[in-house]
Amino acid sequence: MSMLGWAIVAGLFCTVPYLFVSWRKKRRPLLPHGIEAFMSGIGLLGGLKIPWLAINGEIQQLISTKAMGVAPNISSEDVVYFAIRGFALSWLSIETIWKRCLD
Repeated sequence: MSMLGWAIVAGLFCTVPYLFVSWRKKRRPLLPHGIEAFMSGIGLLGGLKIPWLAINGEIQQLISTKAMGVAPNISSEDVVYFAIRGFALSWLSIETIWKRCLD
């Protein structure tokens, strides 16, 4: 399955709990909250993929500028920063999903 397919599955996987909790609390689910939960699922997937790419060294290929013919050097310190940013994105996504389910 492509990355887009996984992103859609992750978004739906995170929207279903919001819909279930709304149904259990006998509230009507709101479209903006559903969209927020869906996008948080995609953010969660992206937040996990960024550290994976940084640790495997594939991030170098993604950010190289082929038009200029130069590939920036990424140090091991930069890899740590990419990993931390990815985990922070995952944390924010989980927090948003959690907030939507508890509201």
